[in-house]
Amino acid sequence: MRKSYNYLKILAIVFNITVFLFWGAFFLEHLISFFDDSGNVPFYYFLIPLFHFIFLISLIIALKWNVTGSILTLLFSLLFFWHAAGKNFYLFFFLSNIGSFIFIYIVLYKRNIFNK
Repeated sequence: MRKSYNYLKILAIVFNITVFLFWGAFFLEHLISFFDDSGNVPFYYFLIPLFHFIFLISLIIALKWNVTGSILTLLFSLLFFWHAAGKNFYLFFFLSNIGSFIFIYIVLYKRNIFNK
């Protein structure tokens, strides 16, 4: 049974790296709009990129500390997609957190949560 954990962990790592690259490119592409000289920007508009940035950082944290990074990823992707994704919230949230769901499943399965 130990090998199946390794395969699941590798799958979660691949998902996290793929999501990081995809949303990281999106982040860099939209970051330039904050350097425009178009005038004053309300504070609220700084929160969405902040949530997005912490979401990206938590994807990397999940590679080292699986549970902590996964919980942070779930939280900040929820906050980011809630404000930015509109009607695509559920799709973006669940697809972006497949790696986090796998990491959390591995931890719960190792603790025999499902066997009780």
